[in-house]
Amino acid sequence: MMSDELMEVSCIDDDQCVYYEAEDINSICLNGICHCHNNKTNMKTFCKPKTLRRNNIIGGNCPCKIPDAKCNLLENICYCIEDYVPTKDRRRCIPKEVPLGEICATDEQCLASSIFSHCANNTNRCTCNDDFQRKGTTCLAKTAPKVLGLKCTVENNCTEHGSHKICLQDIDECVCEQGYVRANGSKDCLPGKTIGENCLVTQQCNIKMGPGAVCENGKCRCEEEYAVVKKQSDASPTELICERLVQIGQYCSHHGHCHNGHLIEKEQLLQCEHGECVCRFGNKNQEPCSTSMANRVMAYNICSWLMLAAAVFHCLALGCGFRKY
Repeated sequence: MMSDELMEVSCIDDDQCVYYEAEDINSICLNGICHCHNNKTNMKTFCKPKTLRRNNIIGGNCPCKIPDAKCNLLENICYCIEDYVPTKDRRRCIPKEVPLGEICATDEQCLASSIFSHCANNTNRCTCNDDFQRKGTTCLAKTAPKVLGLKCTVENNCTEHGSHKICLQDIDECVCEQGYVRANGSKDCLPGKTIGENCLVTQQCNIKMGPGAVCENGKCRCEEEYAVVKKQSDASPTELICERLVQIGQYCSHHGHCHNGHLIEKEQLLQCEHGECVCRFGNKNQEPCSTSMANRVMAYNICSWLMLAAAVFHCLALGCGFRKY
């Protein structure tokens, strides 16, 4: 059947289907999908772009010649390769993680590699934040502002000023060992904390839960636009982090990119469709997705089937629509 072979292109309104119209072809958006119709043959037809040209937008149709991008032939969509993400304008693919000292475009690239770092405006390289000092691939907290820094020449000098300190010989100064940060107005080094645990400063929460964590009322929690999710790691499979909530329409290349805060997979309300995160139930332009929306859709479908079944049985009982010969 021709209808089984038709290309499905997601849409929100008719304006997004104009791209597939031609002299004898018109296209409309119906139930979130572009439907193309041949006016001459009066039949459905393939939705084809007006002109085939190289695409310069990640998430657009193939072919795609953007560096570090690939074409998904099944969906005919251009995606960034694994471990790469698109820029905000979707015209480039950049590494998801950038180590300290390397070229960067966003703070998120640096934070994904080393907490307490940022992309410096003057060098466009990942750099440790103020009051933090680089040691290899990590940023360690200084024990005090530069003018009050605890000087050292050997490792033992730092232990005189409290535990969990090491001597960083690059600057001859004591710093907190990895997994610890300095407390406000103090030279003490405090351990990292996770969700619900007691804390004194937000940096304690950041160590274990990432930049989306905050210390509020003495407890670690995720900020409003973040949600607690399980970190996918072989070393610590039960570790919890704060991950930014995904918005409808956000770029994706697989369902895992559309995580919306639920720890249980079956409770996820978003999925990746044609390069965008959309609601699993209802229209993709409805936000936020909710279980109540899903329940209403399911309930509507169930009621429709029950009403149809009741009508059929009633008709059979009365013999309507049938003639005996």
